Amino acid sequence: PLVRPKRASVLYQSEGAVWLASFDGSGENRRLKTAPDPQCVQWSPDGRTILYLSGTELREHTPDTNADAPLATTSAFASFG
Repeated sequence: PLVRPKRASVLYQSEGAVWLASFDGSGENRRLKTAPDPQCVQWSPDGRTILYLSGTELREHTPDTNADAPLATTSAFASFG
């Protein structure tokens, strides 16, 4: 699980998907609409977006709007932090 910076929610991965849940349990767990097989999922420092790898792309997802876009092409063996 990854605590969302500056917000009361947590991000986690399960069954090959990325999920968002609030700390207090209000609402339901929400599956984010990311590209297939998200890897190395990280929050941006401001907690507005997540960055992750999918195949050979570095991608950015905005949970508040469910917008998802590629940022850069990588090698098949890339990792970031």
